[in-house]
This record gives sequence, structure tokens and C-alpha cells, in this order.
Amino acid sequence: MSTSQDWHEQQPNQWTYDDPYRYPIPRSDEDPWGRLLEPLLVKDKVQCDAWKDEVQNLLIFAGLFSAVVTSFVVESSKDLQPDPNTLLLSHIAMLIDNSTNGTVANVIPQIRFSPSPSSYRINALWFASLVLSLATVLVGIVSLQWIREHQQYSGLSEQEKFSVFCMRKEALEAWYVPQIFAGLPLLLQGALALYLAGLIDYLLGFGSGVAIPGIIFIVLSLFFLIATTVLPTLQGLVILPAYLEITLNLPSPCPYKSPQSQTFRRFVTAFERGFLATSWLLRRVTWMIMRFRKYLYQFIKLESSQPQFVKTSDGFPSILTVWRKASWIDFDRSWLSFHDFMFLNITDGRVLDEFYRPAKPLYDAVKGIRSMALGNHAHPSEAYLLCQFHCLQGISSSIVRKGINMISSQTYRNTYFHLLLIINSSNDLVRMPHSLSRILANCNFDSGLISEENTLAILNIVDPYHKLSPTLSRHFAECNLRLLAAVYSKIRQMYHETESQTSPPLKISPFSLSAAINNIENNGDATEFIHQWALSIHSFFLAIIKSSPLDDPRLEQSFHAHSFFQPYLDAFMYFSRNIDSSDSEIFPVIISTITDISVALNNTPSPKQDFLFYPAAYYAKLLTTGVLRPRHPHIISVVPALLEALCLYKAYLGEGIPSLENTLEIPTFLDKEWWGFLKLPEEEEPNSKLQASHSEKMDTARMGRASGS
Repeated sequence: MSTSQDWHEQQPNQWTYDDPYRYPIPRSDEDPWGRLLEPLLVKDKVQCDAWKDEVQNLLIFAGLFSAVVTSFVVESSKDLQPDPNTLLLSHIAMLIDNSTNGTVANVIPQIRFSPSPSSYRINALWFASLVLSLATVLVGIVSLQWIREHQQYSGLSEQEKFSVFCMRKEALEAWYVPQIFAGLPLLLQGALALYLAGLIDYLLGFGSGVAIPGIIFIVLSLFFLIATTVLPTLQGLVILPAYLEITLNLPSPCPYKSPQSQTFRRFVTAFERGFLATSWLLRRVTWMIMRFRKYLYQFIKLESSQPQFVKTSDGFPSILTVWRKASWIDFDRSWLSFHDFMFLNITDGRVLDEFYRPAKPLYDAVKGIRSMALGNHAHPSEAYLLCQFHCLQGISSSIVRKGINMISSQTYRNTYFHLLLIINSSNDLVRMPHSLSRILANCNFDSGLISEENTLAILNIVDPYHKLSPTLSRHFAECNLRLLAAVYSKIRQMYHETESQTSPPLKISPFSLSAAINNIENNGDATEFIHQWALSIHSFFLAIIKSSPLDDPRLEQSFHAHSFFQPYLDAFMYFSRNIDSSDSEIFPVIISTITDISVALNNTPSPKQDFLFYPAAYYAKLLTTGVLRPRHPHIISVVPALLEALCLYKAYLGEGIPSLENTLEIPTFLDKEWWGFLKLPEEEEPNSKLQASHSEKMDTARMGRASGS
């Protein structure tokens, strides 16, 4: 059998994040943002064209209908006034009567006239029908202006087009534009119903009350026109950057964009002092309402439903600056940046001070792709998935460049980008999920590690279950193994704020790696990846074995103490069950790992051996219960030496080390069932000479510790 040294000389290099990718994601010459945007624009155009056609048809019908109603109204309105012919005939009759009597009348008698109730009802209904029909025309014309502005993307890059489209699409939903288009036929149908009701009443008689119904509909129609004109401007007065609720649902810009609303917006913002004073006043009022809402929640004891607010306004761009933009395109561009600032203010106000302002906005672009990825379960084409990946990867590459040390502003900007990738709920806004670069000391400027971590987060968005694309699965597995190989290759201390947490939450998962490799196996051979997996586990133990005495105090605060390693090892053992002895690349790694651990545990005990003992015991337990099978003779031959070394070291530790057991989440020695795997068969009892030699080393170590204390 070859020695461990011979194996190291024969093995290929372990993957690290400094190496070129072996399984990169292929990239076409076409702009991925344009590729993603194209089907969205086609779908949006179909919807907008449907709205346009419907409105055009309604306008034609409303015009014809209004003409018909007008002709009826002209005739019916005559019933509301006295007939001049009747008055003339009455005067003539009076003159004839006077001439017969020989008298002369100096005053023309007044004939009392009162329209019938039926006339009032008919005219009221028909006037209301006419006004409602004209209101349909008004709403239709204004809404067509919105759609025309919605489809304008002149002067924007492909990424900006994608971001603006996603923002506008969300704004249409948030501001009920589809409902307004859906309501237009109802308005015209209502006008028709009113006309028919009046036509029926025409046969029944006359009534009163013509003006009030007509005025009501006239006021409502005018209110619609006025409200949609002023709402885009009023939103700037009441938006609350200083008192934002902690939520993932940020305010959307009002999509009621028309020439009249733009004119009103520019007119109001021309008076700077008045605009800012009104904005300040409305913000105070809204803040008081929020405070009342908070106290109300506390009073009725709904703490679980109580909204949380953050009060940080530093770093926000001037509302007036945004609202003064000359065109709606520039206005939407400013909203993209405004969304970034609002989200940053909610997540971490400190980021605002260092945020690199001239860079492109990220919020709407990332949110748009994440929304698209939710539909990936419908099995889109692989090319479409790769476009999503390249769009997000392009953002990551613009922030992080491998091999170039990151400066402070880039680090903050990447933190923001990474949060956009991994945050899934409002709870994540309160307690940020940890990434490796956030919990490992001296890694927040490591561009290689951060870039690899971003790639993993992107792949988790595009293919969250790692079943859709073998290409993405291979790249995900490679990135995962490269990252963990680099992290486990040496002792890396975690930040002090995470030391109190035995296992700070991570947004990387061994189960995701398992799913990716399983997908690779279903579409080819995954041996190379399992081999790298075995190498990363070997690196884990080798880093502990080769650590210097200076690292001993830091072992319990290092990433090697993170409980992530246990499920990572569990997942590897699951795949190891199917390893055949013909897989010569993988078996030597496992054998070398077992041999190196056995040799290290037989050395003079030290704090690093104490630390090594517990993950080694977990490893041995999995070996004895999972991998050891008759077809694995080479592994079976070296396991007894490992179990023997563990038995001797367990005897040396006596009752164990509670602090390590708690940190590493390993059961105490009192758990006989868990530690039962260390009971060797009688024919495999520890060699007496080896046991005597080991006992001497243990005694020496105990004496050294006693004298040191």
C-alpha cells in the first residue's frame, strides 16, 4: 500500500478559488440583459396592445353613444321648460277676449309651469348617462397617455431598460392600472344602463332632480382627472425616507404619467420652499399616525404583529431633486437609485455613508431577476437560465474583481448586493443572514472568496433546487468545493460578535451541494466532484494537524468549530456509500485522511489533538456505520488503527472536555449509545506495546499541563 507521502505526490491539485474554472458557465456574444428583457417586452407589448385596442373600441362606441344620448337629451330637456307656443296662444286668446268685452289688458298673465316627475327622472338619467359616457372617453384618453409613456425606453442601456421595466411593471400593479382599464367597459355599460332606465321612465311620466345626479358624475370624472394629475407629485410630499417600515415591499412610483401630470409636477417643484415645507408637515403628520399605530398595537397586545420602523434619513437624495426631473425617463432613473437608498436605509444605515453613489442601481434589477426565477420551476430552456446567471454575474463582476484587493466602498456595495441576493423575508432584515465573508476575520476584503460566494448565491437564485440545468449544477458544485477547500485549508478565526453563537447561520448548505452532485450523477459522472469533496474533508483535518501552537487558543473560535462541518460530512458519506473500489482517485484520499488522523492522535497530546479528537470521532462513527462495506477492503484495513487511536485518546480525556463538546455539538462521554462505536472487538484490542507507549505520552502531557497550571 502506498504511503501518505506517496499519495500527496501522486494526487492532482485541489481546487481553490484562485484557479481558472474547470466547468465555467458558457456565455454568448448577445447581451444577457437584452436577452432577458426581450420576452418580457413582447409579453408587455401584447398586454399594452390589448389595452390600446380595447380603449380605442370603447372610444368609438362612447362617441357614437354620446351622440345618440345627446339627441335624446336635447329633446327631453324641452319638457323642463314652459312651451313658448302655449304662452303665445294664451296671450292671443286673452286679446280676443278683451276685444270682445271692450277692455284692454295692461299686464300679460303668467302661466304657471311645472315639469312632471317623469321628465326630471328621464333627463337626470340621460344627462348622467351622457356625462358617464364622456367620462369614459376622458379616462380612456388619459390611460392611453400612461401606456405610451410606459413603453418609452429611449436613451437607456440594456440593464437600465430591464430595471426600469421591472419597476414600471410593479408600479402598474401597485397603482391599479389594470383595474382602471378593466373598469372602462363598466363605465360605458353603466352609461348604457342609465340611458335604458331613462328610456323606460320616458314611457311612465316625468320627475325631478335632474341636476344632482349629473353633478355627481361630473364631479367624479373631474376628480379622476385632477387626482391622476396631482398624485405623482403628491407622492413626493408624503414619501417617508426618515420613517420607513421594515419590510421588503418598498414604495413604487406612481404610474399615472401624462402630459398634464408632468406639467403639474414641474410647476409645484418650481416653488422649492413651499414644496419642502409641505413635505415636512405631511411627514410629521404621518409620523404621528405611525406612532399612534404602534401604541395601538401595544395596547391591544399584538406584539407579534407590531410593525417595526427604522428612523434613519442620512444619505437620502433630495426628494426635490428627484421630483424636478424634466422627463419621465429621468424620473424613473432617479427612482431606481431611490429604491437602493430606501432598501439600504432599512437593512443597514451604516452602508449609506460608504455607498458608492455614481454606480448603477441594483435593487430593481436583482428583484426583477429574482421574480423571474420564481417561474423557473416551469422548466425554461437552459439558455434562458444562463442569461439570468450572466446578468447577475455581470453585476457581481462590476463590484468584485478577482485578484484585486477591494476598497471600503466596494466592500459595502457588495454587502448590499449580497443582501439583495440572499434576503427572503422581512425577518432577514432584522437579523442579517451570515455569509462566510461576514463571519470570517480578515476576509471582508478577499475578492476571491467574496466573488465565489456571490456566484453561489446567484446560482441558488437561478436554480434553487439544482435540478434544472446540469451546466449550472456543475458550476455550483465546483464553486462550493473551491470555496470550502480554501476555507478549510487553514485555521480561520470567526469575528468576535459570532463567537457567542456556536453556529451562526450560513447561507451555504451541504444539502444544496448534494442536490447539485446528484443532478450531475443523473446526467453524467460526478466522480471528479466527489474526489474534490474528499480532498476538502482531508484539508479540514490536515489544517488542524498542522496548526501551530499559536493557533491552539483560537481553534474553538475558528470556522473549523462551526457545526457546518457535520452535515457537510454527512452528505459526503451519503455519496460515499455508492463509491466502488475501482474509483481509485477517491479511495486514496479517504485512506490518507484516516491515516493522518490516526498518526496525529498517537502523538503527544496537546490542545490541537484535543480539538482534533471530536471531529475525528464523528468521522469514525460515520465510517463504521455508513461507508464500511465488503467492497471497500482498503478502507476497512485502516479503520481499526483510527478506532484504536480514538479509544486511547478517549481514555486519556477521562470525562471529556465540556467546552469542546458544546462548541462542536458532540454528545458527552456520558452518552454511551453514541460513543458505543469505539468498543473494539476482543480480537482487535489495542496493541499492548502501542498502548504502553501511548500511556507514557499521556502521562507526560498531563504532567506538562499540571506544571503549566
